[in-house]
Amino acid sequence: MEWEHRFDETAPLYMHVSHDGLLLHLSEHHGDACPGSTAVVQTTGLEAYHREITAKGYRFMRPSIEVAPWNARAMEVIDPLRQPAPLQ
Repeated sequence: MEWEHRFDETAPLYMHVSHDGLLLHLSEHHGDACPGSTAVVQTTGLEAYHREITAKGYRFMRPSIEVAPWNARAMEVIDPLRQPAPLQ
């Protein structure tokens, strides 16, 4: 995480994260995106990134590299802070 900003303690979060040259701006502000939005990032070095996050041993998410229907290698990661929708 490079930085984060809130107008006050109860305001939505806006933050800037980076990793190995990739910069992402993430926002909880209404209208910036809807919950559950997806972002696709094209990159090189997918295997190295996979090894890096796998080495952390995070027990709740262990993504794998898969071949997508459009014949691209892909790895899906989720926002660990995102709360799943309650079951109805």
